[in-house]
Amino acid sequence: MATGWDQPDLKHLLENQEEIEKRPFDGVVCHLFAKNEAGKVVWSLRTPVSPEPWQREWFDDTVRKLQSLKWKRFTDNFLNVDANPGNVDWFDDAAWQRIADKWRIIAHLARFGGFRGICFDPEPYYPPAALFSYRAQPQRNEHTFAEYCAKARQRGREMMRALTAEYPDITLLCYFLNSVNAAAARQGDPQPALAAAGYGLLPALLDGWLDEAPATVKIIDGCESAYLYNSVEQYLEAAVSIKGECQRLVSPENRAKYRAQVQVGFG
Repeated sequence: MATGWDQPDLKHLLENQEEIEKRPFDGVVCHLFAKNEAGKVVWSLRTPVSPEPWQREWFDDTVRKLQSLKWKRFTDNFLNVDANPGNVDWFDDAAWQRIADKWRIIAHLARFGGFRGICFDPEPYYPPAALFSYRAQPQRNEHTFAEYCAKARQRGREMMRALTAEYPDITLLCYFLNSVNAAAARQGDPQPALAAAGYGLLPALLDGWLDEAPATVKIIDGCESAYLYNSVEQYLEAAVSIKGECQRLVSPENRAKYRAQVQVGFG
């Protein structure tokens, strides 16, 4: 899968599809932009976690153009979706309703645009916002880590319901999920380590996804840190960790779904 900072946009895909498919990959990750009624770019799929609303009509022309792409060799193409700018409170119901609406639109784009699914990047790029860090939350002095986890799990359920309402067999290719918190999974009690970690709320979001995901959904932990690996043993150890000890970060009732539906990939 070809992905990176040089992800093509729709214009580049339309102009260079034949050349892109000559590359030795099975697919490509691309990013799209939304334009309002006046034709102004107002937001992109890199930044959907914000309180501003979208309108599905903004993407109608994008869908039509995507459908004009006739892929000959690439079978697994994905839309890039980031957890950015992340300037929302997990307890803001109105904002998260709008975010769920955006994810529904994203799933619509992916399905009718001929994509296998979405490529989700949890990394924060808009400091000081850091969506999955408990220490970065504006109400951390008012709510415990456990309360934030419960809310993040709720938002995960809402997101998955929105995605599967539009695309029941969607694949979520994630740069990383529980692999980023493998050290916490090795602790006797992972919760204190997660509360201090930069992505400590990410397992709760995944738990929410698993609460709602039908059996047709695939979720991939891309283990992004694997780009540093230089031995077969490192890849094997990471795969065993993700499918093994990282289950400790998942609620017991979801561990069977985790084993069945969360796959391992390497960045």
